[in-house]
Amino acid sequence: GDCEAKAAALTARIERGEIDFDDAALRFSACPTRDLHGALGTFASLSRLREGTLSGDSMPYDGKDTAAFDRLVQTAEVGRLCTVASQWGTHIVLVEARGGEGGGEGGGGEGEA
Repeated sequence: GDCEAKAAALTARIERGEIDFDDAALRFSACPTRDLHGALGTFASLSRLREGTLSGDSMPYDGKDTAAFDRLVQTAEVGRLCTVASQWGTHIVLVEARGGEGGGEGGGGEGEA
């Protein structure tokens, strides 16, 4: 669909170095973390971001089914852009680091198309 095509085009621009991930998230993301340049911090599940480094912030993902996003974050190659579809749109994900036991994505982020 349209979201997937936009995400693919933006991913290609990031990979070519035309725009960096942080700026792309700030300019194009619909996620509440847009102003944080898409940084989600370290977390075990997108549905429980408040328990991670973004503690205290309410997110639309709280308590929702985020299994596809969580699987991607747990298995994606660190430093490689990936996309995943969810009920909120298509996310461009960059895992910058992984935490320890049960840790999720660290410092990277996501953008939604």
